[in-house]
Amino acid sequence: MGQIVPEAVERYLAGKFGDQLEPARSAMQRLAASLSVDELNDQAFHLYERFRPEVPADERGWGAKGVLDLAMIEALAKRR
Repeated sequence: MGQIVPEAVERYLAGKFGDQLEPARSAMQRLAASLSVDELNDQAFHLYERFRPEVPADERGWGAKGVLDLAMIEALAKRR
């Protein structure tokens, strides 16, 4: 597996999220901060399944565009 280059990840995310990158990052940071490290480690994928974007049935794969519901992420953080 290759080395992760933070700058490349940031460019990728900026390209995908555009001007919504900072609101998305902030919502996810608030959700992460609402959990202990152990809880986040145990629940991270389950949380992702709750808020991941819905992708239209006629699109497939990781590159398919969807809508990320920031209100859902905020609601998950408030429940914790």
